[in-house]
Amino acid sequence: MLGLRHDDPELLEALDLTWDDETGFLGRLRGGEFVQELAVAYVELLGEVDPVEDELVNASFVKLLWFMPVFIEWQIERVVEAGTPREDVERILDLATTRIMDILGVP
Repeated sequence: MLGLRHDDPELLEALDLTWDDETGFLGRLRGGEFVQELAVAYVELLGEVDPVEDELVNASFVKLLWFMPVFIEWQIERVVEAGTPREDVERILDLATTRIMDILGVP
């Protein structure tokens, strides 16, 4: 079964929505709120993305992915202080980062 390609407009829209301040996992995280259901949905979305082979990658796709691990690292203390168990955030960070490495590859 084929997954989503990096240049699929629906994928790009879904990834962009994860940064929405009101409804997106990363947007809500920016506001200091860790929403487990949105975090799981984000990792599931990443799980649907096909790995990029030897091809040029859509710039918007990279823009929406590359910053995520650093961004979540920056938010950990904030959401832990707000009552989220550190393990919950670190688990999602690990899962999402692993998926991004699967998608984009590693040097």
